[in-house]
Amino acid sequence: VLSLVGSEMCIRDRIYPMQTEVEGEANAIIRIEDITEQRKIEEQLIRADRLSSLGQLSGGIAHEIRNPLASINLFTDILCDKDKYDRPDQELELFDEIKENIVRIEQIIKRVLDFAKPPVTTTAEIDLNDLTRENVKFWSSKLKKSKIKLNLNLNNGLPPVQADVIGLQQVINNVVLNAIEAMAEGGNIDIRTALGKSSVNVNNHAVILSVSDTGPGIRTVHQEDIFNPFFTTKASGTGLGLSISHQIIQRQGGDISFKTSPEMGTTFSIELPAADSKNKFPDRPFLESGDGET
Repeated sequence: VLSLVGSEMCIRDRIYPMQTEVEGEANAIIRIEDITEQRKIEEQLIRADRLSSLGQLSGGIAHEIRNPLASINLFTDILCDKDKYDRPDQELELFDEIKENIVRIEQIIKRVLDFAKPPVTTTAEIDLNDLTRENVKFWSSKLKKSKIKLNLNLNNGLPPVQADVIGLQQVINNVVLNAIEAMAEGGNIDIRTALGKSSVNVNNHAVILSVSDTGPGIRTVHQEDIFNPFFTTKASGTGLGLSISHQIIQRQGGDISFKTSPEMGTTFSIELPAADSKNKFPDRPFLESGDGET
């Protein structure tokens, strides 16, 4: 019998009946086993296998769509040529709308191909705080427009991480954008960095970037599908942002997870291995908070 305790622990209960010589008495041995880690590993293997197959399939479909789409785009450009055709404004507006939808399809195809492409092998030592500060510059306008306050709590004592800078930028932008879109009526986003134990390799340290919002949280029915490709609750979403982010972080030897509740919003945590952490930082105390940048 498998029973769940809370939302993070998985327990297996086994009952072994025992024979007894006393009439009317019944004895049994009850074995309680924590199989949380085992279940997590099984889920990761199942997800990896599913993503691998889906990646190959979606990559092939994306290539097949791209070719006829390029022809449609070319013919639309020809029909919009004012030197060849004299068209009323109403028709030109329709062609503009067609062009906008072609661009959107091309963006979706690009994301599908990003999802299906082979793993990135180029990595470098990155200062996660510096990378976060650089990305903040691109969010300022959208944050102001959305009436969202951004709080940075970056710890300056952190070691560098070993990761792909372009992929990591994409992950951070995906997570922050999701946080912004989760708060339609404004709110707060808190971004923190800290040093902690790696959940992937318990012998190493990891640098953890957490992004918290004050939105409505993720509904329980949706939580298991958050990292699945093509799952989205947005009317215009593709459902690939978090799937790609999950792939990128795992390829770098890290992990991405979330905690959510209706009252407290959602926190996504991005964990990356500290560069040479086993040799350089064996006895370093964990840093729970940063400098309170805003």
